Amino acid sequence: MAKDRRGTPPADTQAEIERAVEAMQQTHWQVDPLRGTALHFTDAPLTLASFTKSYIAGHAADAALAAGATGVMLNIGGDIVVRGNLAQIVDIANPLASAENDVATDRILVRDRAVATSGSYRRGFNLTANSPAAQSQVSHTPEFSHVIGPRTARPARHILSSTVVARDPVTAGALAIAFSVLGVDESRSLATSLTAKTGGVEYLLLTRNGDRIASDGWSSYQAPLLRKVAYVAPPIPTPESAGKSVWKQNYELDISLELARIDDFRYRRPYVAVWVEGQDHLPVRTIAVWFGKPRYLSDLRSWYHTAQLRGNEDDILRTVSSATRSPGKYTLKWDGKGDEGKFVRSGEYTICIEVAREHGTYQIFRQPMDFSGQPQQGTLPTGTEIGGATLDYRKR
Repeated sequence: MAKDRRGTPPADTQAEIERAVEAMQQTHWQVDPLRGTALHFTDAPLTLASFTKSYIAGHAADAALAAGATGVMLNIGGDIVVRGNLAQIVDIANPLASAENDVATDRILVRDRAVATSGSYRRGFNLTANSPAAQSQVSHTPEFSHVIGPRTARPARHILSSTVVARDPVTAGALAIAFSVLGVDESRSLATSLTAKTGGVEYLLLTRNGDRIASDGWSSYQAPLLRKVAYVAPPIPTPESAGKSVWKQNYELDISLELARIDDFRYRRPYVAVWVEGQDHLPVRTIAVWFGKPRYLSDLRSWYHTAQLRGNEDDILRTVSSATRSPGKYTLKWDGKGDEGKFVRSGEYTICIEVAREHGTYQIFRQPMDFSGQPQQGTLPTGTEIGGATLDYRKR
């Protein structure tokens, strides 16, 4: 969408917007639930991607219970369904965070519920930068949302993230999108009107202005969440660490990596492990593990082998596991702590990135770096699966 310096669309674009609004506000479909039929009055296509995903997830969970499962948790692209005798902790991502593994903005505990989140911070777009180099300098929060308001035909800007908890997955998915477009008062009114029909709807809205707006019942789902604070207490020397240099706590490592885009009909999202090794080649900290099915984790043979040696594979996966990622750029951070949560000694460590893909290739990259309180950068070579990776050790 073109804009002049005042942010106002030119006249020709404004005319296009008005035509789009008129087109969107027409009656496109008429559904007859008794006959199970629908009439299509325009040539506007019907896109069911989001609602279909929610619908399938709910029915898949119900089918698993019918087949004998006692508890089911499905996570499809960040939309979660929990059914049966199971409670699931769900972290709500901070839309302003710059790294995949940053501290969540909230944490909830759900049973027999669906959780859906919509927002522009992952799938938005920018018009101010066209080249890849320029795009890397754009703020983490996109300039425009991919969610278009049907009453304005413009990207919805006021809500960065909307999360909905409901009993039915389709309801949760539909409302998460709707709340990204509606005004706050409209969202509150809609949730209230649906509560009696749907068995309860709770939500958390994070606005572009920094406001946090939660429904009255949201707190009933909240679980304890560790949050970062501005002050970091100095480490207390112990007999083991006395006289040794400890990680400089005002420094962190920023890891930026890109999963390559591959044009192949057999393409499957790769499994990725990112971890830190000490000089003894033993793992110090697993930063991220992105995988689909646990039984194929052994394809990440280096990470899997070292995790088994330490006997903490299950504990690590509960902490850092996440669904496989689609091609694109991602950012991770290491705060200098080991898997046990304590700061490591300063000195030389190796950053490891391992990638394995079905019908693809296997790659592992290792980059030694000195973490002693002096800024340092590193670049990993481009490979078939990794489009590039940069390491930046710097002050917070």
